[in-house]
Amino acid sequence: MNYTIQRDIPLLRRFKMEKHFVRMAAALFLMAFSVAFTGCGGNDSSTSELGEPALEYNSGDTVMSDETEVLRSERSRELSPDVTDSDQRELVAGNNEFALDLYHTLRNQEGNLFYSPYSISLALAMTYAGARGETEQEMGTTCHFTLSRERLHPAFNALDTELAKRGGDAGGRDGSSDLNQADSFPGLSVGITEQDEEVVIIADEQDKGGVIITDELGREAEQDKEAGTSDEKGFRLNIANSVWGQSGYSFMPDFLDVLAENYGAGMRLLDFAGVPEDSRVVINDWISENTEGRIEDMIPRGTPLGPLVLTNAIYFNAAWESPFQEEITRDGDFHLTDGTDVTVPMMSRTGIVNYGEGGDYQAAELVYDGGETAMLIILPGEGRFGAFEDSLTAGRLDEITEELTFRSVAVSLPRFSYESETLSLRGILSRMGMPTAFTWPGADFSGMDGTYNLFIGDVLHRGFISVDESGTEAAAATVVAMAAGYPSPDVTEFTVNRPFIFFIRDISTNTILFTGRILNPVSR
Repeated sequence: MNYTIQRDIPLLRRFKMEKHFVRMAAALFLMAFSVAFTGCGGNDSSTSELGEPALEYNSGDTVMSDETEVLRSERSRELSPDVTDSDQRELVAGNNEFALDLYHTLRNQEGNLFYSPYSISLALAMTYAGARGETEQEMGTTCHFTLSRERLHPAFNALDTELAKRGGDAGGRDGSSDLNQADSFPGLSVGITEQDEEVVIIADEQDKGGVIITDELGREAEQDKEAGTSDEKGFRLNIANSVWGQSGYSFMPDFLDVLAENYGAGMRLLDFAGVPEDSRVVINDWISENTEGRIEDMIPRGTPLGPLVLTNAIYFNAAWESPFQEEITRDGDFHLTDGTDVTVPMMSRTGIVNYGEGGDYQAAELVYDGGETAMLIILPGEGRFGAFEDSLTAGRLDEITEELTFRSVAVSLPRFSYESETLSLRGILSRMGMPTAFTWPGADFSGMDGTYNLFIGDVLHRGFISVDESGTEAAAATVVAMAAGYPSPDVTEFTVNRPFIFFIRDISTNTILFTGRILNPVSR
């Protein structure tokens, strides 16, 4: 395998050049990273303990600048992976199992909850590519990676490339489907936006402090308005991956090839050891650019970095297929689990909705423009929220979804906004079954560098979501809208005036992109 050192386009300059072509910029970004790799010599040996030479590149002192050195592999991302429908379904089923397992662990925290299981799974899958032995077994079981490694990574690639096709001519919450065709969707501004950012930071035994960071953050279209621009943007479900390597460290070519072919992830040279603060700033700038400036300083000052950082960003922005009308929003009571009420604006609409109900719940699915993604809202019966959470599994979620039927429904939904604090998932994932990955000695990521020096330092997660009549704004207050008046007898009433659970999912693949619960819509 041949590798060549090249200078990458400065991140900031590239971002500015492409900002007028949002849909294309996402695709170009994935393509650019699909062939970018950096391998470094400098760990204890340049020969892996598996007998395969580790990839070396000695650059001397790395100088931080507006350009980043990259090592390009001959292998680029496989854009048409040969994956069976069976493997695709098995991958999605496993990811959804993990999503619900994680929910049951996170639900023990107080208050609202929001996270992106897909983004977490994707970042862990990239890490899993270098895991071996007991570490690999524990990660596979915990993450529900039931496919062999040879089938798992292509299946992730197939799913990722399928999701990249979403949107078409659909509108975003901040405008039309094309910046050059903004007038095609006048007034279309209702929807939701979520952002998730994953950063996987692998530590060695000297660092003792690598981090995996997941961050989903809602976008704010008002930024453009405040900046004096008039550009409108369309539907976005954009996913980007990158890898950052310590200059002077050795990585396995096979590991880099897996990331290139299946995740479009490129490795860039940084000197974490020599200039850790500059390295942190470079990665944070990449995160900021891939979240349209909404995630700033994701990695806190002083966070131990290196010798390997893997990043994944997922961005979702979509308009409602049937918008809520702000002029009929009315204040209403939202009943909390402790028996008290809070007053919140409630937005409402009546129309044909995919709806279902059982003895302990009501459920409705609100579709986004384009009909490819949707928010599934599950409203447990009064006084039964905890019991319903206990019963909620991936299997039951599938049953609820499969039993939905179209009918006329009067929907009353809270406008809500929620930003979580940074959450460490190290202990949670360890309790879920993968403690070895976080320990040294013990962790085996020899598939990355040919040694047993690497381990995962932590997994951090932060999220933000905001939903209102006009879409999602990162700084918006949480509010709920109720219908003015009562539906006629042949219209089903779905009034979300008590704690609820929601899932943002891709309809055709059944992939859960985001998961959350709202116990109090005015709690930030």
